[in-house]
Amino acid sequence: MSLKSGEESKIKEIDEKFKNDTEEINHLLESERKEKIEVKKLLTQFSNGLKDFDKYILYETGKTKESYETYLNNIIDTSEEIEIIDSTIEKLSKFKEENERKRNISISNIKNSLNKKEKETSEASTTLDILNKEYNRVDAEIRKENKDYNKSKSQSLINLYTKNLKDIQGSLWELETELASLISYQNKLQEEKTALDKENQEIDKQLEKLNEKAEAISELEEEYEEEILSLEKKAYASEKLLVSYKDKIEEALKNLK
Repeated sequence: MSLKSGEESKIKEIDEKFKNDTEEINHLLESERKEKIEVKKLLTQFSNGLKDFDKYILYETGKTKESYETYLNNIIDTSEEIEIIDSTIEKLSKFKEENERKRNISISNIKNSLNKKEKETSEASTTLDILNKEYNRVDAEIRKENKDYNKSKSQSLINLYTKNLKDIQGSLWELETELASLISYQNKLQEEKTALDKENQEIDKQLEKLNEKAEAISELEEEYEEEILSLEKKAYASEKLLVSYKDKIEEALKNLK
């Protein structure tokens, strides 16, 4: 397997892992949706129980049972919406962190491989320079001596260095080709990084808006709870007053007899 094929195989493995992680995130999202449905059922049961409990409570003029139920329904709705917002914030944050982590790992691996190839190319260039110098030295010696009995030996040396020179040149060409491919892929990763950065900035804006909305809904829920507590206290006071009136009327009837 060539070095280039090995790098492509590593990239394929990274893509497969990212696909599996995405499927896992989708599974978690589905679980959250099912949990939301169950929580909504519990809230509905709780609401029905409160309606049955409070149906006989009397309120002051202008404070009807319908208004009480409206407050209660609003609390249920806002509670569900807060759960959805919290779940969305959590999933977006996890998705952002996972994307950031995978992107950094991919870029780091490619850069390390690129640095290694650059080092190998530099070493090959140094070796080529050494061979060129040795070739020139041998050639100069042959020209200087120019004797018949040395010609055969010198020619063998020239042939050996020429062969080594061609081998190094071939290796250097392969390294330069792989280096160009890695540089191209690094540029592609840089473009993907820029795109991901823009997406993350948009996610940050969405998270900020969701947090603001969650805070506003929480404040509204507290106001509703205070209003309901006030209504319950007034209803209890009204009930006690009616009981007191009832006792007085019964006492008056006894006196009439």
